[in-house]
Amino acid sequence: MLAGSTIGVSFEEALRRANGKRLISNLEADAILQDPEKRKEYYNLFKGGAWTGTMIVYEKPGITFGEKVSTSWFTFTIPKEYQGMRDVALVFDVQDCDGDPDDVVLRAGAKVHVVKDFPTSWGWYLPDVATGVPCGKGAARSDPNARYLYRRDRAWICPLVRWDYVFVDDRRGVDAYYWPYGRRGVGVVAGGNVTKQPASKPSNAKPTKTDAQVRSWLAVKLENYIPRIKGSNAYGSRKQLDTLCRELSKIHDELVDMTYRTYKCRSCGCTQERGCQGGCTWAKPNLCSNCGA
Repeated sequence: MLAGSTIGVSFEEALRRANGKRLISNLEADAILQDPEKRKEYYNLFKGGAWTGTMIVYEKPGITFGEKVSTSWFTFTIPKEYQGMRDVALVFDVQDCDGDPDDVVLRAGAKVHVVKDFPTSWGWYLPDVATGVPCGKGAARSDPNARYLYRRDRAWICPLVRWDYVFVDDRRGVDAYYWPYGRRGVGVVAGGNVTKQPASKPSNAKPTKTDAQVRSWLAVKLENYIPRIKGSNAYGSRKQLDTLCRELSKIHDELVDMTYRTYKCRSCGCTQERGCQGGCTWAKPNLCSNCGA
């Protein structure tokens, strides 16, 4: 049974909703997106992106794996047998993880796939057979087996995200770029028929407020891009559009840094990623609803 969300939830909420069942894998998501009938049936699941249970860990291009890979929300312990490897990605199911976000480890007996020749940049590549992760040398977009990889230029750990997005990547994009506190669809595999359920907002979600300073900063950043979009001929060439999407993605990342990661309650110390026990929201910038009530 695949339970789809039409609104979208955070990755943490996706795991809670799964309730011990398995999230859809990258390969399963890919099969749906390449099948016109299934894609239509599950359009609401993928239209805003869907979490998969397939986790990926990689280092900055040219850097070997050390003991850990850290982001602002995860610290992942690299098993000893993979330390010293370079330009590879470790891929595994989220159910094989244990520990808290500050020290994520693989459970004993976890099945880990080592994707060799993990690309150093975005682009079209042929997928690894076992995981569906793009790898190896570049491939032609015209090759129906090719998949488009989105990755960071630094060390990263995240669940893969898949989209029903045709304009840039023909629904063949494999997103190894995202962060777990966005709102995405969730598919849970439990066998049997397909059912769909609406998503609910997690009780500890903290909506980010964008203040005047951030709005002003964003306006300046976008000033250079809006004329390019409006003045382009059918949005320009695919290469121009791809470059523009990368630049806007970097701006988005900077915006996230200025909002999600900087908020901290001045009274109790809770943050965007770690709310109060029982849940809270932002009453004011840097003051949660529990302390501001």
